[in-house]
Amino acid sequence: MQVRAAMGIVFVAAACVAGPSMDLAGLVDQLTERGARVSVLAPGDRLIPWFGGTQRRLCIDDRVVYVLEYPDVGSRRADSDGIPPDASRIGPGTVEINGRWRVWAEGRLLVFYLGLDDKIVARLDGLLGPTITPDAPPRGPFGGEVDPRVAARDYSCVSP
Repeated sequence: MQVRAAMGIVFVAAACVAGPSMDLAGLVDQLTERGARVSVLAPGDRLIPWFGGTQRRLCIDDRVVYVLEYPDVGSRRADSDGIPPDASRIGPGTVEINGRWRVWAEGRLLVFYLGLDDKIVARLDGLLGPTITPDAPPRGPFGGEVDPRVAARDYSCVSP
């Protein structure tokens, strides 16, 4: 029984270290260790200019994922706490998209994926926990239908 108790303590301590200290380098390392193809892209235009943090763009298995890295968890929470579960508002207003917003908040990271690739969602859920936008429906421009071909092209980090 003492061995089980000791193992439980180790697992709890490891879980605490993985959460609040999650940073961009740790995310890239863990994705790579789990078999994802990951590269850091040029910053490009700021996807969400009204949020803080240092923005990076990752290419994960040929899909663009935006990562905002904050100096501390409190700063990240100041931005992530305002995102509703249906992702109807990201920042001060509504955003017209062609795809589906998925947002994760873990440690010092706020991670955005706009697309329809369930493999990317599963990879990020596995590392960061469930998305904070579980009720976000697929949305097309101006309330129309999502065109999956356009979404796949627009959010690919591989040249056609």
